[in-house]
Amino acid sequence: MNLVSIPLKQGVYFYFNEYNAIEALGLSQSL
Repeated sequence: MNLVSIPLKQGVYFYFNEYNAIEALGLSQSL
């Protein structure tokens, strides 16, 4: 269970970090 949950959490955090980076780029370009 832990072997699956740890990479899954890392994947979720990575996805949110990528999403935030894209949002930041979009905001900086709109300004």
